[in-house]
Amino acid sequence: MNYLESISDILTDYKIQHNLNITQLAERLNTTDRSVSNWLKGKSCPYLENLICIANLSNYSLDYVVGRSIHQAYTPSIQNPSFLQRLDSLLISHHESYTHLAKTCEFSEAIFAKWRKGKTPKLDVLLSIANHFDVTLDYLVGRSDSI
Repeated sequence: MNYLESISDILTDYKIQHNLNITQLAERLNTTDRSVSNWLKGKSCPYLENLICIANLSNYSLDYVVGRSIHQAYTPSIQNPSFLQRLDSLLISHHESYTHLAKTCEFSEAIFAKWRKGKTPKLDVLLSIANHFDVTLDYLVGRSDSI
């Protein structure tokens, strides 16, 4: 199963379990009907903030939401570090540079500057980084302190 299907399945199940229409689901996710409709149809992937909202709403781990894990549960972070703080910490602990990470994960080094200016990483890049460091998405984005 790809991550678009998994996200769609999670949203569909939540929508049915809570007897919601698309507008009501969109309100709970603080987004538009059109976005939710596209996610339900597997036409687009939510941004990181929306993925976190979906995970929070359903009380699932991000890895479960995107189909990367069969484990629904996660342990919430006490510290709540940002993605960049967690990434910097991982780079230091693994004695790696931004250049090496970008090269290994096959994305442009220029993306680091965009992240520092507030742009959030896309799911495929997050997945690549999480796989590279063998950590959960929840850990990587600071949602959990458990690796």
